[in-house]
Amino acid sequence: MESGLRKDSTSLVLLAKRSGYWEVAHRILKAASIGGVQAHDARIAALCLFHGIPELWTADRGFQRFPALKTRNPLMPR
Repeated sequence: MESGLRKDSTSLVLLAKRSGYWEVAHRILKAASIGGVQAHDARIAALCLFHGIPELWTADRGFQRFPALKTRNPLMPR
């Protein structure tokens, strides 16, 4: 286990690629016409959606190209 992570944490959830992930990733990559360096953002978006996470807090506006994933900039007032 990585340094700083506790095995007995009740709120920690590690997002991992499991069976079914690649179908979600493929759908996102195809729908957004993603390629090259943008593929990393698509992988993050796919992991969020695959694990049922509806909103990603990020200052990176590039995630707006994935309409299925709601984004919120935590550095901006609401």
